[in-house]
Amino acid sequence: MIPFVLFLLVTAVLIIRPAEIIPGLENAQIYEFVILGALAASANAILRHLSQVAAGKRPVSVCMFGLLGAVALSHLTSGTVGAAATSGFMFLKIVLFYLLLVANLRTTWRIRVFLLWLCVLMMAQVGLGLLQYFEVIDVEALKPHLQSEYDPTTSELIAPTARLCGAGIFHDPNDLCVLLAVGVVFTLYKLTDRSAGAARFAWMIPLGVFLGAIPLTHSRGGLLALLAGLGTLAIVRLGARRGMLLLALAIPVLFVAVGGRMTHFDVNDANDTSQHRLRAWSDGLLAFRQAPVFGVGQGKYEDHAGLVAHNTYVESYTELGFFGGTCFVAAFAYVTWCLLRLRRSPLRDRHPELARLRPYMLAALVALMVGLVSLSRGYTPPTYLFLGLAASYLHLAASYTPRAVPPLTTELVLRGVGLSGLILAALQIFTVTFVRWS
Repeated sequence: MIPFVLFLLVTAVLIIRPAEIIPGLENAQIYEFVILGALAASANAILRHLSQVAAGKRPVSVCMFGLLGAVALSHLTSGTVGAAATSGFMFLKIVLFYLLLVANLRTTWRIRVFLLWLCVLMMAQVGLGLLQYFEVIDVEALKPHLQSEYDPTTSELIAPTARLCGAGIFHDPNDLCVLLAVGVVFTLYKLTDRSAGAARFAWMIPLGVFLGAIPLTHSRGGLLALLAGLGTLAIVRLGARRGMLLLALAIPVLFVAVGGRMTHFDVNDANDTSQHRLRAWSDGLLAFRQAPVFGVGQGKYEDHAGLVAHNTYVESYTELGFFGGTCFVAAFAYVTWCLLRLRRSPLRDRHPELARLRPYMLAALVALMVGLVSLSRGYTPPTYLFLGLAASYLHLAASYTPRAVPPLTTELVLRGVGLSGLILAALQIFTVTFVRWS
């Protein structure tokens, strides 16, 4: 139990970022100190997990180690040993957090407790952001981002829009909005837990806060992530026909209710950030051709495109090459594929609670993957927190329906490589078409 408690503490420090909020702790290495203690306490569980990785039983973890190698190789192939060591150590810390997560989330009870804890932490993060947004508190790390806007008819600069932010790695409205989208899905999971009785309706409070905070971020990518997550949940829970009908009725209402920047997309407007990002994707994929196997180097995207990628998939292919991009895409593709396969498995009869969680896990994962289309977050822990959560869920489900969650095989590797090639080709075609017609 002590290792699990320490893991929960590590997650709290990761999401809340106390060193950036509390005055006087700016230089305190709180996260490093806590995670080292948690890793030591969980050493045996991590070693057991590594033995499963070596046996090919944990494909997602294999992809994580592949990414670690890709980050280092992206610099080593160009002879920059120092950059390889720095980048490799950076991503090693992410891999260690991932290992800590999958080593501790070994039971359904622990996953349920972790989801509860995660929702509490999300509530704390957005709550502090809202207090700063409405000037109840004054914390520099939580101050809203001021987004410059142009009048679409006159192209003149107008008053900047204040966009809700969190602290630390969530001090970006888009990051915070994707976090809120995932939070909405998991609070719905808690809200629909009939075993909790009337107490479950208390989850309407964080659900309302998350939904109310999303428009304040003015994040278009975050809104799309929310729609993707809720759409997936509706289709899985209600069936394709009823789910699509509900979406068709709900989306127009949502767009009218939100309005403003979040529902305005104009790729032909030179002042619109969506056009800048699409051009950055195109420039990045052109740079990919210079080093297609191992990439131009982790962290070097902006040197080639002039902007950060604002697309984790394009960023992964460009910086880490086809090898690293495939490892990243394959990890998410595998968990998505297995979650879909579980629909036809006997999981509902063998473990009803895991079966009930499946649609929400899938919806949260889809929300994250859609959010990554407009974010460069291939090297931040939250991306792999949710990936690891899904991988832990699948490992538990495999105990009851092993055929639905296959181990790593040569056939599986070939499928992953093929899918990666298709995704890369689709990205190339899309960006070339955009540049040609814009």
